[in-house]
Amino acid sequence: MKNWARERFSTLEFLKKNHMKLINSNKEAFDHAQARGEYYMARYHYENGNRKDAKKLLKKNIKISRIYFFLYLFSHFPLLWDFLHIRKVRAVLNKFI
Repeated sequence: MKNWARERFSTLEFLKKNHMKLINSNKEAFDHAQARGEYYMARYHYENGNRKDAKKLLKKNIKISRIYFFLYLFSHFPLLWDFLHIRKVRAVLNKFI
């Protein structure tokens, strides 16, 4: 997951440097992409026991989407967080997002 975040941030940084018009015309999509990268980083921190940093990253994005708001809330309940991040559970939930 750390690499997922790193790759996403690298791509977004490339776009910022080389295609600013694209970023400006798609600000909302760019914000969502940035938030997704921070979510990946938060998952990495959470799974490595650094829940405080994970919650900080999730909290930054609660205004981007309700999904990040709920993920931030769920991050306060480790058993619920772990359950929601089981691959099969995520696959079912992603159908509704």
